[in-house]
Amino acid sequence: MSGPPPADRDPGRYGRSFADVYDTWYAEVPTDDLVLFVSDRIPPGATVLELGVGTGRVAFPLAAAGFRVIGIDSSNEMLDRLRAKDGAAAVDTLLGDCSDPDTFPVGSADAVLAVYNLLFNLVGDADQERCLQGAARALRPGGVVVIEAFVPDAPDADETSARRRDLVTRSVGPDGVVLIATDADPTTGIVSGSHIEITDTGTRLRPWSVRPFVPAAIDTMARATGLELVERYEDFGGRPFVDGTSSHHVSVYRRAEES
Repeated sequence: MSGPPPADRDPGRYGRSFADVYDTWYAEVPTDDLVLFVSDRIPPGATVLELGVGTGRVAFPLAAAGFRVIGIDSSNEMLDRLRAKDGAAAVDTLLGDCSDPDTFPVGSADAVLAVYNLLFNLVGDADQERCLQGAARALRPGGVVVIEAFVPDAPDADETSARRRDLVTRSVGPDGVVLIATDADPTTGIVSGSHIEITDTGTRLRPWSVRPFVPAAIDTMARATGLELVERYEDFGGRPFVDGTSSHHVSVYRRAEES
């Protein structure tokens, strides 16, 4: 493990960028299969620790299914919106950096969830491994860590050293246009981007960054923290994962001595 997270990082930036539109822009992302997936792996009433809980899009359905839910997020803006919702008392929230193992309540959870690309939002050197270290520390005996993320494309031979910039349209409607600008750095693996929201009242930039890794690289980081892969699927519905074909993965880890 390397030293502490770099001082110039800004863990709360994503929340400041998207908290006010998150529930609107991502309202159609389903959670039913996720809840069933978790329910099949831990007992009723068990404790789930969700990393990057945001506005509660995953936490509320888990709480409704009878789980005790603890949510960590680095953004006060996200947590404020969660706490303002009906039923917020069912979710215990913590403000903290998911790349800091000391943020995680030790021995608190039967399942730790890092879903919808949460792990990739941690872009500092070794941030993702530190997150997995914290997740391993948070597990109770027999607990699981569940990671869901997209599978990044393998670069073409002529793209491995070339910086790539793209601009695509996310949405066009009567209230405005949203563009997505990205800048992929092949040296660091970090993709810096911004959602550019253009309306009749002006333009707003919503910056973000991700550092994607292929599943095998995540497995290597997990092993360094004492976790072993025990299951992998393409989605929460249990579709088989096909290396080189599947665009997403859902991976389940346990402590090595329990796998």
